[in-house]
This record gives sequence, C-alpha cells and structure tokens, in this order.
Amino acid sequence: MKMKIIQLFLFIILLGSFSNLHAQRPGVMGYNKEDLPWFYTDMITRASVDSNQTALMVYTKIVYDALQFVKNGKQYNASYEITISILNGKKEQKGQRLIKKEVTSPSFKNTNSARDYSLTESEFFLDPGTYEVVISLQDLESKKTSFQKKKAVVPDYLKDPLSMSTILLKNRIFSDSTVFFEPNVYGNLSDDQSFIYVDVDLYAQPPQDSVRISYFLTNIKQDTLQHSRIAIDLKKKQTSMVFEIPRDGIHQGEYEVGVKLEKDSLSIVKKEKLSVQWIYMPSITADLKEAVAQMKYIAKGELYEKMKKAEGQEQARLFKEFWLAVDPTPDTEQNELMEEYYARINFTNQHFSGFRAGWKTDQGMVYVILGPP
Repeated sequence: MKMKIIQLFLFIILLGSFSNLHAQRPGVMGYNKEDLPWFYTDMITRASVDSNQTALMVYTKIVYDALQFVKNGKQYNASYEITISILNGKKEQKGQRLIKKEVTSPSFKNTNSARDYSLTESEFFLDPGTYEVVISLQDLESKKTSFQKKKAVVPDYLKDPLSMSTILLKNRIFSDSTVFFEPNVYGNLSDDQSFIYVDVDLYAQPPQDSVRISYFLTNIKQDTLQHSRIAIDLKKKQTSMVFEIPRDGIHQGEYEVGVKLEKDSLSIVKKEKLSVQWIYMPSITADLKEAVAQMKYIAKGELYEKMKKAEGQEQARLFKEFWLAVDPTPDTEQNELMEEYYARINFTNQHFSGFRAGWKTDQGMVYVILGPP
C-alpha cells in the first residue's frame, strides 16, 4: 500500500514538473532546452585520382525539432545557414562554404519531429595534412547560432600501392517510387531500418590481384556478431564498394562497424561507431532490461513484474505502451515525462552509487520521486 501511494505521488509530481517545464518553453516551434539549433556532423576523406589533393566531405544534419518554423498559409517554413571553414595548422583558411537551406513542413506536428531532418554536403580538395574544421549553423528565423569544431586528418591515399579510404555509413531511403542512398550522419540505426550500408573506396596502383576485403560488426564487448570476406582483383586505380549489413541479431546498444583490407603482409582496418537506438527509449540509456528495472518507482506492481519477466519484443511492447500512456505531449515525438524520469535515474547513478547503483539506494529513491531539493 505504501509503495502504491509513493508511485501515485511520483506520477503526480512528474506530470506537474513537466507542465511547468512545457509552459516555460519559448512561444515558438522547434526549440530545444538550450534554445540553440543543435545539429550533427560527419566527415570522410576520399582520394582525388585526377590530382594530388584529397577530397574532404563534410556532412551536416539538423532535425526539424531544432529549427524555428513560421506558418505560411497551409504550411510551415524554416530556413538556416551553414558556414564551413577549413583552417590549417597556422590558422590560415584553406576553404570555406556558405550554404543556405529552406525547409518546408506540411503540418505543425512535423515541425517538432526528431525523425524529419535536413542534410547538407560540402566537398573540399585539400593537400594532405591536419586541419581544423569550424562549422556554424544559424537559424535564420531565431538568429540563434551553434558552433562545432573538429579535427580532420587528410591523408595521401595515392602514395602507397594499396590503400583504403575512411568508411561512410549510409541509409537506404524510400521516397514515393524512388529508392536512393544518403549519408547516415549520426551513425544511428533507427527502429525502421532493416539494413545499414557501408561505403568505402579502395585504391591500387599498379593493379593488385587477390586482395581480401571484409567487413565486420562487433558489440561493445568486442564480440564479432557479423563477418564476411571476399577476394577481388583491383584492376582500376579506384574501386568503390558497398557492403549491406542486415539488422538481424542487432539489438539496442552500441556497436562498431569495420572494413579490413588485406594483401600479403599488409593489413588496413577502418572503423566507425554505430548506435542502435529504439525511438521510444530514453536518450540516456540503450539497455531495455535496465530501463525496465529502473521503472520500480513509477510502474504499478503487477505491470512492473510483468515487464521485468517479459523478453525481447514483448518487453519492448509493454515498455512502449506504458510510456505512451503517460506521455504529457502525445502529439510530439519527445516524451518529456520519460526523459525527466530517466534523467533523475541517471543523476542518482552519478552521485549516489556505491556498493549498488545509485537509483537503488534510499537517497536515490527519494531523489527520483521528489526531484532536486
């Protein structure tokens, strides 16, 4: 009886805290908590076989929820500007791009989407070396600007007889009757994707016979989950390859995708991180079983025990149904109540952990239920 009262109390408190949080958001569409247009970036390098330079590709991805939309007739419009600057070790500018993008959404609901997004792609031809890449994104409606800085190592792929580019993860996109591939900028395999595609270039001069090329997928424990190898003859200076990795056996969690090139005693390996994130999972955890166990203070006894005992898709279904039922803003993809609950769980684990996880302690329980003092 006492636990049921605590659970009800927590539920009321959490809903109340989110009513306040939602009311404090600015009266515009598409703002995150930091009030800045956050975005994702990725970079790859490829040889330019017709010159002595190397191509640096810079990709950006911004989700609709990070932009401010304005209603225009029956639709909603947003616009943003990307500036990319390439600096060498002496802080000399070696390249710059300015990209302006217009985004249109057919409905207000889509303006708050974390699944709809806008992509940009920029190419720079550079001498081999190490560079600083400075990327700024300005929302042209709000005038808010975000910045990112990254280091780019630009190699000379054509100086050796055999070499391999960095790898690029890609998604296969279905749009009406068209199928196309686009960069997976975030390195995330979402719940509606059946495959991840790995794009890589191989370079050979002179031509090379019986080159072994393989891909592999490992989990966070470095266990190999998938592996495939073929032998090919590289007759051209540049050969492009795409590997298709099925989702089978890949569950929620963190992984690493790699491609290995071998010839006699030569071995070249390139890797990329891959995150498999179920859209209904809280952003701070990728472990469904752990997330279910941590619902002790909010889920009712029978349902809580049922969820803990369930396995696989059944457990995922029960988890999803629970959080959808208590979502304070069901018309948006973000479940603020779930995020707040697990943010409190995460705080207790960081500050109250000892012989057991922080959320399991008496102090952790009080914090999860009542929040910060």
